[in-house]
Amino acid sequence: MMKKIVDVIKLGESVGRKLSDNATETDKRRISDWDETASGKEEVLEKLSDPDYIQEKTLYYKSFDIAGAWKRAKVRKLAQQKSMHSKMRKLVWGAAAAVTVLLSATVYLFQQDDIVKENVEVHQAIANILPGRGVPVLYLDDDRQIALNADTLDIA
Repeated sequence: MMKKIVDVIKLGESVGRKLSDNATETDKRRISDWDETASGKEEVLEKLSDPDYIQEKTLYYKSFDIAGAWKRAKVRKLAQQKSMHSKMRKLVWGAAAAVTVLLSATVYLFQQDDIVKENVEVHQAIANILPGRGVPVLYLDDDRQIALNADTLDIA
């Protein structure tokens, strides 16, 4: 990109020297190497040869406030940077909120799963109390059964 800018500046200097009849061989070669298919090449050279056009553009560029333009450009750039920082900050906070909600929902679901498992175990234990016997029975892991009645005072 920078090379293109430098080439354009050099070409402009060569055209200026040609129009003031001070062109060197390098200037002439640079102008002749100028892309023949460049749209408006002849029109550009014609305008640059017109003293009225040059005077009009000179007045325009003299009236141009370069310092003000730079200040406005800097203000725009700062505003864009602040806007970008603001967008990034919002994005980070949004991501943090989404992660928090996701983690909270996961913890809640795991707790609900544990509660459901406990309820199932309680219901299974209640289901082991057979109706009509009148005596609840305690079923142990080693497949022993202990009748829970008034005679059962101590369970080892």
